[in-house]
Amino acid sequence: MSIKQSLVIATPELGSWPFQLLTGDFKEKIRKAAEIGYDGVELVCRDIDLLDLHEIKRILSEFKMQMGALITGAIYGLDGICLMSPDKDIERIAMQRFKRFLEFAGDYGAVVDVGLFRGKLGEMPDPVTAQSQLVDVFYRAAQYAGRCGSRITLEPLNRFESDFIHNAQDGLDWVSRVNHPDFGLMLDTFHMNIEDASIDKSVRESAKCLWHIHIGDSNRLSVGKGHFDFSGMIQTLKDIGYTGFLSAEHLSQSDPDTAARETISHLRQFI
Repeated sequence: MSIKQSLVIATPELGSWPFQLLTGDFKEKIRKAAEIGYDGVELVCRDIDLLDLHEIKRILSEFKMQMGALITGAIYGLDGICLMSPDKDIERIAMQRFKRFLEFAGDYGAVVDVGLFRGKLGEMPDPVTAQSQLVDVFYRAAQYAGRCGSRITLEPLNRFESDFIHNAQDGLDWVSRVNHPDFGLMLDTFHMNIEDASIDKSVRESAKCLWHIHIGDSNRLSVGKGHFDFSGMIQTLKDIGYTGFLSAEHLSQSDPDTAARETISHLRQFI
């Protein structure tokens, strides 16, 4: 098996999202992704209960597209709901939403990514206790994911967006703390460019639990618009036997359709 390529698309209940690619309604985006040559999609969702899951499955099947991952960022970004909060009602709602994501992802064997959705330590009255409780939340969620047929990936985010878990080594520490076979790591090249001292070292150290990768250049534009060394990283991914998705999650300098084509075209020469 070889490395696969996907891109981020928002589900119908969400509408717009700054890091999604392609224009048109949901079906049109899926059609374009297939025609351009992507192997699958990564869906950013807000609330699974607002979706017509049968219609999404029908459209993906029509265009023979895989679903590699679900992104939880919109739950936090739009609704302010996260797994770690001083408000226990928010934590309860977050876990309910999380479980629905895991159930949906399980139908496709996809991962569910946790980035901003984890919450912020600086908002907690006792950060030490909060981290311990979050480990337990992740463990229980991973147990549920396993029963659903999905897995959870933790995404390190740069210091300007999150106040903890910034690089691959931070992420690996949390994977070790949670210690569940259905809890692993997602890496994002944009965040890595800021926080990881060595891309090669981070990828190699993450090999056993690296299940998904977000792709965006150093300036968060399409691949080839910045200075990130994708050739070197993809060679390292080949060395460790990575066969998951490289998923385009970035901004569009011109238009979302052009950006989607730019990224897949640039990456093809290395894959």
